Amino acid sequence: MSDEEGIARWNARCGGVENMIVTKVYPVSGRDATSFCRHRLRLFKNPDFTSDHLMRLHSVPAKHKKNVERQAAEIRHCLVQAEEYLASSAVASMATKPVLLYYALMSLAIAEILVKGTGNCRLAKLRESHAAHGLSLVVDGSVTTQAKTSAILQNARAVPQFRSVGHPYGTFEVWRELVRECPVPGRLTETHAASASSSSVSVLFAGADVPPDQSPKSGYTLLHAVRGLPRMAEVLRSIELEPAHVRTKITAKIAAATGDGAIEIIVHPATAEALAAFYERITLSADAVNALGVRELPSGLILTMPMVANRLNTYMSLPPSVAYDGKTVFFLTNDWTLGEFGSFYVALSICGNLARYYPDVWMTHVERSTGFALLVQELCDLAFARLPILCAGELDRCYYLDDD
Repeated sequence: MSDEEGIARWNARCGGVENMIVTKVYPVSGRDATSFCRHRLRLFKNPDFTSDHLMRLHSVPAKHKKNVERQAAEIRHCLVQAEEYLASSAVASMATKPVLLYYALMSLAIAEILVKGTGNCRLAKLRESHAAHGLSLVVDGSVTTQAKTSAILQNARAVPQFRSVGHPYGTFEVWRELVRECPVPGRLTETHAASASSSSVSVLFAGADVPPDQSPKSGYTLLHAVRGLPRMAEVLRSIELEPAHVRTKITAKIAAATGDGAIEIIVHPATAEALAAFYERITLSADAVNALGVRELPSGLILTMPMVANRLNTYMSLPPSVAYDGKTVFFLTNDWTLGEFGSFYVALSICGNLARYYPDVWMTHVERSTGFALLVQELCDLAFARLPILCAGELDRCYYLDDD
């Protein structure tokens, strides 16, 4: 059997990309989550480990293991490069740090594609149709030190690359098609007989198993991407820009025997605009309207919803979210659907290419420690810590959280 025939049969057996949503959470306890996930990524440099993982994930028959082993070897190559880019970025100055982190992210993104995709996602096949980064830097206005940081964030954008026939292509587009919404974690308490109970961090809402909307032809501004990162909130506020999220705490209590119980969402204080945008993005089924409990706070809400037989997702649909631990969930209040990794993808594409192709402008920002340079430095520090966690989660099909 030829390689192409083997790949075709593998793809037919996989049936395409299905059930790519993450349905597990794992609070990392006893060690730093970033170092733990770096270890998880190193496991995927072992071809035997990765081959077994891919065969289980895609239900590939044993007779196609050779094809899977080729893909496992390619995943190893990507992760080796990603680790070296990350290590280099740790000792580099801001002159090149954004560039190195962008290439580290690119290597991690390709590793994600190779794990989640079928045999058609092997590198040789991708080069036939997607031999491009997938994003191009466009600068609409001034990005010099004379411009305000808030203006630079809106003047610099990443635009999808299109073929002559109008279809987007490149690594970013392949990665985007495989993106799925992350789960919403929270504290789940189960009550047992004799008043006993147990509590753990669990998935309370699962993401939708559909890809995000196609990238707009106008692309994404740096501001749009950065606002998808809740840990950049204070930096944004320092330049008089509001972040695009609300902070919540979600808990659920159920009876272990029946699965009946209730879920509670406490919406923390936020601006009226942010709260309104969040509420507009909540959808309810018709039979949930009368069951929903709403308790107003001075600048927030407490929402309660009954559950029957563990039906956590039946009544309510929530906007995309980001969670760093099992205590707090940040729901986005704009139209960002590419997740936290996607925010880094777009932001580092812009910043890395700006540093590379506008060295005179970028180095002046760095040398003068401008507000824009300090914002990018904060972005880079956050990316260095978060990228291994986010990629390891995609490869392991598990949402990793810090266990405080």
